[in-house]
Amino acid sequence: MQTTWRRITSRKRPRAPYGNLIAFIRERLQDEPGDVRLRHSLATNLSRAGRYGEAIEEAERLLAISPGHAEAKRLLLELKLHRLIRGDNRS
Repeated sequence: MQTTWRRITSRKRPRAPYGNLIAFIRERLQDEPGDVRLRHSLATNLSRAGRYGEAIEEAERLLAISPGHAEAKRLLLELKLHRLIRGDNRS
């Protein structure tokens, strides 16, 4: 099983297919903004799509809702580390 960090740093698949999934999850979150699973799924898929700034924002929202969410903490740390290593300060 490939880790999130490895997926982030060795991206080889197209990013476009995630657009529909991201739109679907965001639509569902309008009805259920506190759904931790949906929020984590959105952050993960934004990361997979290469939209790191948005993924960081969603991971932070998730941690505001559920501060003990270990997977969200790990994802947020990996995304911020990726941004630091790549020197990417964009959102």
